Amino acid sequence: MKAIVSRFQRFRDVLRRTLGIWLFDKDKTTQFDLTKTASILFIRNDAKLGDAIVSSGLIRKLRKHRPDITIKVLTIPAMESLFKEHFGVDQVIHISKRPSYSEIRQVSEQVGQVDMVVSLNLDMKMKDIYLLNCLNSMVNVGVDQGVKLVNVNIAANIENQHYADKFDYVASLVGVNGPSENYIVPLLQNSIEKVNDFIQQNQIHDYVLLNPFGSGHSRKLNKSSISRIIETIEANDPSLNVVLLSSPDTRQQLTEMNLTSNKVYHFDKSASIYDAMAVINQAKFVVTVDTSIVHIATGLGIPQVAIYSDDKINYQNWHPNSGLSSILFTMKGINNFTSQKFLDCLNYLEIDFTEGIQG
Repeated sequence: MKAIVSRFQRFRDVLRRTLGIWLFDKDKTTQFDLTKTASILFIRNDAKLGDAIVSSGLIRKLRKHRPDITIKVLTIPAMESLFKEHFGVDQVIHISKRPSYSEIRQVSEQVGQVDMVVSLNLDMKMKDIYLLNCLNSMVNVGVDQGVKLVNVNIAANIENQHYADKFDYVASLVGVNGPSENYIVPLLQNSIEKVNDFIQQNQIHDYVLLNPFGSGHSRKLNKSSISRIIETIEANDPSLNVVLLSSPDTRQQLTEMNLTSNKVYHFDKSASIYDAMAVINQAKFVVTVDTSIVHIATGLGIPQVAIYSDDKINYQNWHPNSGLSSILFTMKGINNFTSQKFLDCLNYLEIDFTEGIQG
């Protein structure tokens, strides 16, 4: 039944996209010199934190080398503080994750005229195309080769690259070359103090941060897998504690697993992503499924074992992008791995970790 529903949804999406191209797509020609760009709008209404972290290196690079460019971001209200207060963009314009057509028109008027719009959405949907149609821009940078409104298509230039490199390529369009910048991962004082209080109250010394849950059922470890990881860590290095990370949405699920002990603690005080960033920053290393925690650990320079499914395209786009990482690939389900396979990742990580300190 699920397969039938999935096929129907895919057929519906294709039909809507075809209709969107017919109704809203059009040729967009320009002789605009991209190096003269004075304003950029980034479309980020997907509300994906990991994607935002990965894109932050581009924002940092533009701020450093082209401070004259006005940077605007179109995103949901919950992401405003991250982009404006911590990434330092000039303006954040709110849009719903699933906006109506009237909201798209209103938001486009609020954005005003911009030189460049950037949306690296590979498969644009009907409302994505409508948004490009409504925005007042000179150029639309993107990768969807079936949409004519994308008049600066960089798909061939960034093929098979990590999304950090895809974003970084945008800097070259406005005349900024050179090495990419590190991700921006803000550490807030109140979150640091919360973590310090947790560590002191539980008398925790060195610890591994274990994040067992990502978005969707396919990125969630079960109790057996979490226990297997904990047991392997304890056998490999008895001096290490394990701190389990949850969000407000997953806290009860993790609590009900009854995994805590005198060496295993649940950081059940995490109320925001900033709390998660703070507890990651003090970990000796991180073990996490494929989610934003991967990119936060990368940005903070924390070694990690990252658990990925056998989706080659997803891994190519969103791997840790860090020399301090070891990858545990799972086949036919995120929980399908052995203790030995995880131990091999730990051993590999220890070699990289030592080299990272020496370097």
